[in-house]
Amino acid sequence: MLVYQGAKLPLRAFMPDGIFLTGSTMYEKLGIAINVREPIPDNCIQCNQCSLVCPHPAIRAVFVREEDLVKNGPKDFITVEAKRKGLKGLRYSSR
Repeated sequence: MLVYQGAKLPLRAFMPDGIFLTGSTMYEKLGIAINVREPIPDNCIQCNQCSLVCPHPAIRAVFVREEDLVKNGPKDFITVEAKRKGLKGLRYSSR
C-alpha cells in the first residue's frame, strides 16, 4: 500500500475484521500530519470534529466514568465534565 499498489493485494493480506494494527502510521511516508494538535480542554465544546478531521487515528474522543478514571486511569489523562444531557457522571477527553 505504501507504493500505491494496494488494489493488487489479495484479500487474505488483510485482517478478517478489516482493521489495521495499531502503530502502523509510523510507516506512512506521506507526511500529512507531522504535528498533532494539543487540545485545549477549556475551549472544547465536545463536537468531536477534531477526531473526524485528524488524518490519523491520533485523536480519539471518549467518555469515561469518573470512578473508572480514578481507579484505572493514568494520572495525566486530561478530561473535562461531559456537557451533553444524560451524561451525568461521565468525563470527556479528546486525546
